[in-house]
Amino acid sequence: MLELINDRVIPGALRLTESQGDGWWHRINLERLDSSSDTNSVLGQLYGSREKGLRLMLLDTEEADNFGFHVNAEAFGMDNNMAVTAHRILDLGWVNLISNLQRDTVRIAA
Repeated sequence: MLELINDRVIPGALRLTESQGDGWWHRINLERLDSSSDTNSVLGQLYGSREKGLRLMLLDTEEADNFGFHVNAEAFGMDNNMAVTAHRILDLGWVNLISNLQRDTVRIAA
């Protein structure tokens, strides 16, 4: 999971800090967080929908995957079970980082 956080979630968090400024993590409800959901994903909670967030941040589907905003299961040939597992792992990465940001135990700067 550390690789996922370092390779995707942290770059995504930095991109959000560039776009939203410091403190965006306080607007994320971790109990609702679900990267497979258009509205409960990180971008969904910040922008109203993942698609709107991607559009406003000028990101395509591949970039969304690279920044940990979504798992492009089709591109990786994942079946439904694998996709669900991948989203859960991604969610764990976001929850770990955001909970630390919310507790102010880590800092992130663009």
